[in-house]
Amino acid sequence: MIRVNRNYLDYALKAVNQHTDSLLEKSNVDRVAIRAAAQALSNKTKSDLAFRINVSRGILVALILVGSGIFCALAIKPLSQMFNVQNPTVSTRFLGSGAIQPNPTAGVAENSITQSVTLFNNTSSNDTNTRFRTIVAGHVFNSVNDETWSSAYCYTSLMDNNDIIQIDLSRVDGPSGQIDLLNYVPNERYSRNEFVRAQERCAYQHEDF
Repeated sequence: MIRVNRNYLDYALKAVNQHTDSLLEKSNVDRVAIRAAAQALSNKTKSDLAFRINVSRGILVALILVGSGIFCALAIKPLSQMFNVQNPTVSTRFLGSGAIQPNPTAGVAENSITQSVTLFNNTSSNDTNTRFRTIVAGHVFNSVNDETWSSAYCYTSLMDNNDIIQIDLSRVDGPSGQIDLLNYVPNERYSRNEFVRAQERCAYQHEDF
């Protein structure tokens, strides 16, 4: 029969327990370290992904802004050029009536296509016995480059309640043409004599436009 020393056995069991506890603690520490490393790697991956997304968005916004700027520049330039071509500056000057009228020869390029223009002379009737106050002579130029008008006409007007009634007086084909005096049409608003006196005051102009 073998007798075991109790003190020796207790010491051995204690040493085994301590070694087991040490292994368990080391295992727990390794497990915590592995979890921390995995969490750090996951956080870094998420951070890198967010950074790449933000950079991509910034590049996309920059490209959109640059493209919009280029599009606006290309769209605005032709419009400004069109306005500069189709709206040449036309200077103004005074005629005998004192009204500002366009100068038909100013600011127009040679061989340019232009529309007709009409210059007016306004004169007072100087007649206290008539309802006419202003007599207008319009001179029609076929082009702003023309030095002489091609036709002209004369009219006056009067107020009838709140309406303005225009009354044609005469017309003429060109500066060398004969003035065509229009016939008086009986009207209760004005007499034949008033009509004839107004015709005599048509201020047709042959030069110095």
